[in-house]
This record gives sequence, structure tokens and C-alpha cells, in this order.
Amino acid sequence: MSRILFILITVALWVLITIYWVISSRRVPANHRGNEIMSFVKLVGSSFIMYVPLLTGGLLATSLFETSLATEITGTMICLAGILVMVRAREHLGRNWSGNVIIQQEHSLIKNGPYRLVRHPIYSGGLCAMLGSAIVLGQIFAFAWALFCTFGLVMKSKQEEALLSNQFPEDILNIKRR
Repeated sequence: MSRILFILITVALWVLITIYWVISSRRVPANHRGNEIMSFVKLVGSSFIMYVPLLTGGLLATSLFETSLATEITGTMICLAGILVMVRAREHLGRNWSGNVIIQQEHSLIKNGPYRLVRHPIYSGGLCAMLGSAIVLGQIFAFAWALFCTFGLVMKSKQEEALLSNQFPEDILNIKRR
């Protein structure tokens, strides 16, 4: 019974972050809103793919380890922490956010909040939340999917780093030194 409860809690966290993101997208210029929502749908949609083996069973539902109350609580807390990092990062990024790798009009390099510690906290938080969900599920597929998503976000973060390095060379150099 507890396993189902923790699975439902992590699904609810993903639903809540989706609702928050859709509402917060109203703060960006209308011409970027579609990109923002679409980009976020990819991240959240990817997270929901982890839960598919619960419906399909079979080889995809193969357990990596036996879940317990301890792993379920741990995974849920990691998922919650990742989602909170995403929300906090989104608040700090504000109008600079875009679903595409672009420099916004009047773009500034954000260096406070979670950006003080991590260059890509939305991606890091999303991956953390996916890892937490995978721990709750305890299935090989969930961990493999999180790893697959990691590669995609690493590629996107490299594109962003190149673009930001061109736009803010001194700032990025200082951040890399730190």
C-alpha cells in the first residue's frame, strides 16, 4: 500500500510543477510562451514515461531493487527537492527563460539564488526529481530513462554554455573559475 502512495505522491509532484510552469509562462512575452511550454512538456513528459512500466508490466517493469518504506521516503524527498530547485530557479530566471537556446531581449546573466551554486539548476532539479521518482519505482527502466534524459540535458546545457560564453564572456569565465 505504501508503494502506491509514494508513487502517487511523486506523480502529484510532477503534476504540480506542470501547473506551476504553465501559470508562470504567462510572465514571458507571448511570442516565447509556446516555446516555454513545449520545452517544459518535453521534460515533464519524459518524467511521466518512467511510470509507463507500471501500466504495461513485462520486461520494462523489471525491478532493480526491492523497494521499502525507506527507499520510498528517500525517493520522494529527492523528487520534492528537485522540483523545489526547479521552481526556485524558474523564479530567479524570470523573463530570461526560453524553451529554445536563445538570448532574450535585455537578457542578463543570472548569478543569484540557485544559479549561485549551479549553472543549470532547472535541468539539475529536473534530473534530481527524475532520480527520486526512479528510486520510488525501483525499476531498471526508470533509472535507464533518467540516464537517457541526462544525456539530452547535457547536450542542451552545452549549447547554452556556448551561447552564454559569447554573450557574457567575462562573467562565464568567472563562474567557471568559481
